[in-house]
Amino acid sequence: MKFIATPRNYFLLAAFIGIMAAFLMVFLEPFDTKKQFDFGDTLRLAGYGVVVTISLLMSYGLERKWYLKSGKAWHLVNEVFAMTFLFLLIATFTNIYHAFMFGAEDKSMMEFGLFAIKFVLPFVVFFFPLIMLLRQYFGCNSESPENEVMNRPLTDALVTLKGDNSDEQLTFASTLFCCAVAQQNYVLVKILDPQGEIREMLLRSTLYDIHSQLPEAMRVHRSYLINPNKITKVLGSKRNAKVIIEHVSTPIPIGVTYFDKVKNKM
Repeated sequence: MKFIATPRNYFLLAAFIGIMAAFLMVFLEPFDTKKQFDFGDTLRLAGYGVVVTISLLMSYGLERKWYLKSGKAWHLVNEVFAMTFLFLLIATFTNIYHAFMFGAEDKSMMEFGLFAIKFVLPFVVFFFPLIMLLRQYFGCNSESPENEVMNRPLTDALVTLKGDNSDEQLTFASTLFCCAVAQQNYVLVKILDPQGEIREMLLRSTLYDIHSQLPEAMRVHRSYLINPNKITKVLGSKRNAKVIIEHVSTPIPIGVTYFDKVKNKM
């Protein structure tokens, strides 16, 4: 799945959807709104568009934190949760706006549910396909470093991995890379030394930053990078798969979304 990593682009998307929502309420009068609510002017109707825009921006703020925290990976399950949360956010804020602007007396959960079904759900059916289309159109592929060099093999060229601290630096031939494991605010990098033994170094960094410095590595899990040339065997089914790589005794878990990619490297 793609994610809109640039806030400016998402702001433009949110503003566009808000304008569309305001236009819909003012000129098309869905649900026979003017007759039902007896609006005195169009500004209050247009206000629904502002509420929708604010809801989109608030949702994006949380989505972006989630996106960055997960190493800039965005999958279908993330998108489903994000769209569900956005629906609840729009339902909540438009209900509050409706009650405030038009003096709805009943503020019970039952009334909220009826409002969400009667007014917000049709909005979702109309706008969410457009929102998702625009999100994919303006978004960028997650884990872009790997996508850009998916078929580039690891070579004997020297690579230097740098941590956040100035004294953290590891230089080695990229073919000696075995794997990297995310551990809270650190990444444990495992390489082969000249004697063929595993050498480990802990760098204060994120897995995404390490991947950016060694893009030929393969992401197989949200917490693991491996050398794709060292894959020897894949164990288990798609939902509990593990990969065996040379020189590393412990099997490495494979995320469901990465399974097919790993199998294709066999």
